[in-house]
Amino acid sequence: MRFKILMFFCLCFSFNAMAQMNSDPEVLIGKAHELTDTNPEQAIKIGEHLLKNSSSDAESAEIYFIIAQSWLSKGQFGHSLTAAFRARQFAENSKSKQTQVEISILIASILRTLQLDNQSEKYIRFAEENLKGLGKPTQNLILFLGLSNVKALLAKDHGDYDTALLEIADAKQIAAKIPDADPKVASEPFLTEGQIHLSKKRYDLAEACFSKSLQLLQKTDGNTLQFSKVLDEMAVVNFQQKQHQKAVGLLLKALKIAKKLQHIPLQESINRKLAVNYLALKNRELYHFYNQKYLELKDADDNLGSESTNVAFNLISHEQELALAAEEEELAGYLYMSLAAVMLALICFTVLFFRNKSRIQRFQEIRKYLVLGIKSTSPVVIETKKEPAKNLVIPVETEQNLLAKLKKFETSTRFTNKEMSLAVLAAQFDTNTKYLSEIINKHNNDNFNTYINKLRIAYIIEKIKTEPSYRNYKISYLADESGFSSHSSFTTIFKSITGIAPTTFIEFAKEEASKNKD
Repeated sequence: MRFKILMFFCLCFSFNAMAQMNSDPEVLIGKAHELTDTNPEQAIKIGEHLLKNSSSDAESAEIYFIIAQSWLSKGQFGHSLTAAFRARQFAENSKSKQTQVEISILIASILRTLQLDNQSEKYIRFAEENLKGLGKPTQNLILFLGLSNVKALLAKDHGDYDTALLEIADAKQIAAKIPDADPKVASEPFLTEGQIHLSKKRYDLAEACFSKSLQLLQKTDGNTLQFSKVLDEMAVVNFQQKQHQKAVGLLLKALKIAKKLQHIPLQESINRKLAVNYLALKNRELYHFYNQKYLELKDADDNLGSESTNVAFNLISHEQELALAAEEEELAGYLYMSLAAVMLALICFTVLFFRNKSRIQRFQEIRKYLVLGIKSTSPVVIETKKEPAKNLVIPVETEQNLLAKLKKFETSTRFTNKEMSLAVLAAQFDTNTKYLSEIINKHNNDNFNTYINKLRIAYIIEKIKTEPSYRNYKISYLADESGFSSHSSFTTIFKSITGIAPTTFIEFAKEEASKNKD
């Protein structure tokens, strides 16, 4: 009997100790950190629970940062940016430069992914300036590594491969100095270096880098977003080496992880590559299956990209507005103090006030230009259908500016980029999707997709007419050259615009060329 009583008290004590451990904020924060890239949904739930009882600005900044990382692992860039900007506000309140730098690097990385390069560079500069004052102790090496990695990717996006390789060389040197580095941290520079070599079509070098990255990640549980990304990139190398079955194996592993994370952009990329590889393997059934999945995901990803871009502009503008309001409040304080000073001081402060007022007016004009039409700063919500904006009023100057940019865009070949979307083009024009869509509808009587398709078809028609070699290319090559994702979509759209099939048009062009030659 005494033994049973003793066992009862021991069990009660054990359960009590476990409950205290699970309710300890530090333990929960550590657990959430571990889950950000393996079970982001659970990490977000833990973070939201912790926010209710947060005891300081520093703690709130750390929790919001974890939530931002978790949303990023799910590919929800709008949600991630919303949490990251909240983390940045709390970090500023806590005066923690180290945390501010960490968050700024994350924001810069997301903005680069959304192709908002100008805005990304702003947060990179902030991180660089503040890192100089922190020195290079061991705890800050990861920040230097993250910054170098983002700068390398940005340089790669701009086609500046030499700078990209120099930045990633710095990142690898820093990674080597980190004692007992997390495999995910150590593998990141190799993933980026592989992406740089892949962009330059150096497939052997890319394969070596991806293999090294995978080797390091094998030390983890292998279910992370990063692991899925490396598999996705390695599959591109396998495709170029005509090792299609091997590529399919890697992609199926990557897809399993991407589905678990609910990462829509990554799922879209993987399904597209699976379709292409199955086409190369002449497996029509699986090609059509994965191509259909890709097309469905592409619609969702386009909506996600558009909403995320609008959220980004809105958050950036709001942050600038808060900073200017704080500056205005500080200057107003100086103005009140000057009331008791001598006349000379009063004049100086008055001049300062009106100069600042002029700056506020200029800022508000820019803000209207960037975010007019963005109605909410709430996290991203993907909708299957949207009604066009009604009675949208666009300033004449903005309209003329966008028309000039569209004219320049039409004379380039940027519209042949397969990744071109309304969100991407709006970001390149430094405007929002609503303005750009309205301008295209108003002046071309077409929606964005029809507008882009007409440019692509006009481009390939001109090539067929003026360059004889294009009359001998396969339809699949012409489709790829003009920016279409598949042979079938190119053929369908070509016929809908011109009224004849591309093969018929090519034959016609050959006959015309023969007649002119005779």
